[in-house]
Amino acid sequence: ATSFENSRSVENYVAAIGTLRKLSVAVLVADKVTITPAADGAKTAPEPIITARTAEEVAQIEALMRNALGVDSTRGDLISVISAPFDMPRVEVRTDSVPVPTVIQQMQNNPLPFVGISAVIAVLIIAVVMMLALKPKKVVAPKVPELAAATRYPELPASQQMSAALQAPMDDYQIEPPARQIVLPAIAVSPEREQAIATVEQRPEAAVRVTRNWLRT
Repeated sequence: ATSFENSRSVENYVAAIGTLRKLSVAVLVADKVTITPAADGAKTAPEPIITARTAEEVAQIEALMRNALGVDSTRGDLISVISAPFDMPRVEVRTDSVPVPTVIQQMQNNPLPFVGISAVIAVLIIAVVMMLALKPKKVVAPKVPELAAATRYPELPASQQMSAALQAPMDDYQIEPPARQIVLPAIAVSPEREQAIATVEQRPEAAVRVTRNWLRT
């Protein structure tokens, strides 16, 4: 409310947009369907068994819907839950075997394992190539041609005689007996010689000086 000096008041009422006055809900629930699997070797499967839901199950579903939608009976809201059969499901029996996916299909469906395997194979190939490239090569020495056998010539008669003489034992040769020992007469030594020898032994320096003077003259 707004007050003015002239005692005038103005009131504005704003109502909520989309006010819910009454709710009406209808729920259709499918009946229970029991499917029995086909026996081994059977071409057709037994028909499905349809069973209507009990009153307790329908009441539980209705209570669930009331709480979910906020149904208020005092406001006049209505809710109806009915159990009814829906379309009958088709049961087909497959006698053919399931085809096994090929390697290409497996790679298309999940390529990550194949990418990892390809990377490992590539690394192994590169390692083998590097080992072969770095392996030292075996050097084969050139084959030396064999020398031809020397030609044998007949031995000369003189060489045969010399070989026989060298191979003969030393006892066959007569060695001359040694000659008689020759005795030389004693050489007479003068007193001057003996004196000179004694001087050299006693005064070797003087003997050296005398010898040098002789060599210079």
